[in-house]
Amino acid sequence: MKLKIGIVIALSFLIVSCAAPYNKNFPLVEKGMTLSEVTELIGKPISAESGPDDSKILYYRLASSPLDTDGSDTREYFVVSLEGKVVGYGERTDSITVMREARQFTAAWNAAKLMAPKPQ
Repeated sequence: MKLKIGIVIALSFLIVSCAAPYNKNFPLVEKGMTLSEVTELIGKPISAESGPDDSKILYYRLASSPLDTDGSDTREYFVVSLEGKVVGYGERTDSITVMREARQFTAAWNAAKLMAPKPQ
């Protein structure tokens, strides 16, 4: 019995640790912040790119709600820096991100239709 409870607790921690962090601090990012201040505020980015003139783009994937434990409602964000200072930031809305959001919406809509009671 204790082994089963231990397995359930371990799996719960694993599921929660895989979820994207909740987007509570991204709105606090401001132009002029250093990259270390940004990573301290919202954490480590999922990826980064270097550009010309010592510019960098950090990419983040953050949950829209603290209840999003399966990653189904995440959004992608970016932070652009030049010489170590933030010069721009926002939600990433390129075509790949838009297509992913459309697939998530379709999947949620289909799941809701399956759960709806059948008319008699």
